[in-house]
Amino acid sequence: MISQHTYDLAEELGIKIAPLKEKINIFDYNGNFICCIGVKKDYDFYLKTKGLSYAEYKRLQYWYKHRKEINKLGTVEYYTAILLW
Repeated sequence: MISQHTYDLAEELGIKIAPLKEKINIFDYNGNFICCIGVKKDYDFYLKTKGLSYAEYKRLQYWYKHRKEINKLGTVEYYTAILLW
């Protein structure tokens, strides 16, 4: 399930998101498909199941692992980091 916070972030980025089972499809405002990101385990999941410190730990792990791709606008890692982590 996509949180309202994620919808708000998407609106700030100027994109539209649509749920698809355990993934999120990302579209530009013209409706052109950009990419698909997974939401099975994200920050909110870890926050609810494991607590704040573990969620922050997993966030740092994700950002460190994908540090080269996160800064490239339009990549899957960029949208995942902004919307889910």
